Amino acid sequence: MRFTKLKTFVVLLSLVYLAFLTTSCNLNDVLSQLESPANETSTEESTLFVHFADVHLADDQEVSEIFSGTIPPVETVQKAVNEALSYDPDVLIQTGDIVALADSKDLDTGEKWFQMAKQYIKDPVVDNGVPFLYAPGNHDRAGIKLDNVDITDPRYDNGLIFKYIDTDKEKSYYSYSEDNYLFIMLDPEEIPETGYRAVRLPEEQLDWLKTELEANKDKFIIISYHQPLGSWTEDSYSSFMDTIKPYKDDIILVAGHTHDNRVIYRDGIPEYQDGAICGDWWQTGKTPDGNPMGYAIYYIKDKKVQRFYKGIDKDKQINLLSPDDVVISGEVNAEFNVYYKDKEVDSVCYKIDNSPQGCFNLEKIETPQITWYHATGTIKALNIDDNLHKISVIVKTKTGEEYQKDIVCKFSDEKIMPISEIINDENFTNFYGRFVTVDAVVTAVMYSGNLLTLQDDTGSIVVWAGDCHHPEFQVGDKVKLRGQVTQFKGTKELKLVSSDDVEIYGHEDLENQVVELENIKQAYEQYDSLENKIVKTSGVITAVFGNLVFIQDDTQGIALWLGEITAPELYPGQVVTVQGGLSQYKGMVEIVPLNDEDLKITGEATVPEPKVISLAEIDQNYGTLVKVENLQITSVSSSKIVVTDGDNSITIYCGKAGFDPSSLLNVGDNISVTGVVGYYYSPQIYPRSVDDIIKL
Repeated sequence: MRFTKLKTFVVLLSLVYLAFLTTSCNLNDVLSQLESPANETSTEESTLFVHFADVHLADDQEVSEIFSGTIPPVETVQKAVNEALSYDPDVLIQTGDIVALADSKDLDTGEKWFQMAKQYIKDPVVDNGVPFLYAPGNHDRAGIKLDNVDITDPRYDNGLIFKYIDTDKEKSYYSYSEDNYLFIMLDPEEIPETGYRAVRLPEEQLDWLKTELEANKDKFIIISYHQPLGSWTEDSYSSFMDTIKPYKDDIILVAGHTHDNRVIYRDGIPEYQDGAICGDWWQTGKTPDGNPMGYAIYYIKDKKVQRFYKGIDKDKQINLLSPDDVVISGEVNAEFNVYYKDKEVDSVCYKIDNSPQGCFNLEKIETPQITWYHATGTIKALNIDDNLHKISVIVKTKTGEEYQKDIVCKFSDEKIMPISEIINDENFTNFYGRFVTVDAVVTAVMYSGNLLTLQDDTGSIVVWAGDCHHPEFQVGDKVKLRGQVTQFKGTKELKLVSSDDVEIYGHEDLENQVVELENIKQAYEQYDSLENKIVKTSGVITAVFGNLVFIQDDTQGIALWLGEITAPELYPGQVVTVQGGLSQYKGMVEIVPLNDEDLKITGEATVPEPKVISLAEIDQNYGTLVKVENLQITSVSSSKIVVTDGDNSITIYCGKAGFDPSSLLNVGDNISVTGVVGYYYSPQIYPRSVDDIIKL
């Protein structure tokens, strides 16, 4: 639309100029002709906008510490913004989590991130004449999860949002009209008492929305917000849907939050959830559903919505839309979006196990600035043998270029897949981002009922259910569950996307399935067979870092994560017995008790003397209180020290103990350190206090 307006303006100036030169031409006649409907073009009935979902912007130098990320956020965001502007969009929408983690960091850090968001995202967009529309995310409200924050500071909560992003707004929800299109930005509020990530739309916003919709019922409406409707409370969801249903033929919904790329139809109204700019928090370059980190392009013309998910810095793509289940049988519908920059696609065909099968129908989606193709048809999985098969989707251009995407499917009439088959490393990679169905028992329920562990006769897997409505799960429930194969910070898991994808059909008593460890070392030596099972052990507390506690027996130490229970006051020297799920968090083996009674204080003992080891022996001493001598500092920051003994190096993370080593030590200093051996994508030592570091 902006392009059309510019073109019309140029034509107007030219004709006005001609009117002055041509005495026989009446200026009013010229202007009246320009205003005539006969001079309007179909382009004026279209709009193209870009949607940036979760950015989680942090500095390139701190992304490793914040997210264990490996991809530079600032550099990547600049590429994304430049690409988006190259499409000459009418609007750019950003649906929240524009900054890293402002909700859980101090206000100064949050302000730094918002300044970056303004500098690298908002300002370049606005300076190019493109309206920037923003809906706050759950991580954008500054300091709201801190206990020691000054709530009178004007930056607190949404203060930084209004200072740097919505600078001309009085409220965090608003509308913007662009010709025949109305963009509505909403701001649902998170409700801590209902569990993790549950949100509702305040009555004030709902009443305002009703007024906006009625006043603009002749327009096509795009409603955007952060958390998808699957995270909304049932009352809020029902009220919202009742409000928008009368406009269902002229409305779409756009959301972020999940970092995944999908569309869910809600009473016939599409809710588009677009993949994240940051992918999986800047870690691998892809989103949790296997797509490249990127953004969505929407082109709407005559009420027809075309959408393409574009990977940042990608010149060619094959986006799989269906089939999205790993297990298929018979003739199944197939759908892809295909893109090849500056090339005209001639055909999209497929092979099964390298044997040519057929080609798909091809529709060219041509917008003023970018072209992609929509391929549709069927895939014939006729050889039902319960084995895996490679489906190759092959794109050919009219100038002879060719590229392909391989998809591994299981040809079977049995939809249930054994968990061991899913978590097999090769299969997990091949299935990533698509859906499988399991029949299993719930062995653990965490995070307000949103994080589960499922186990069948072949293995166990974690399930994240926090992005949709779901039943109230209990340990022992027998379930059939369809989930998306994904991972979170190194842990293989399934993601529950819809309440329709899970059925609780029975229950069994799991008390007799608790594994009582002979000693703590057994948890490490037999981890593969014990993973996600309920284990029981005892030990003396060696370190307490809030909800992260370390215990140790005569063989080794281990971490306890107590964030799922209300724990008693704990301190080093107490002897505890603990029962909980055995799992890994970012590589660190830990026991997670699920109920308050799963942690019992049984006495007191002397804290074990630190075990003197070398850095070469770190791998044999995870969870153990150790002492390492004669180390040289190679780098130091406000929260960590990197040291070497000449042959090996390790990070000493001081953040858990709450002191700043950079004010005490310098590069080149020699030190000895005492602490427990932890793991955060790589081995680390956690000193218990500043006294555990001795400068030599």
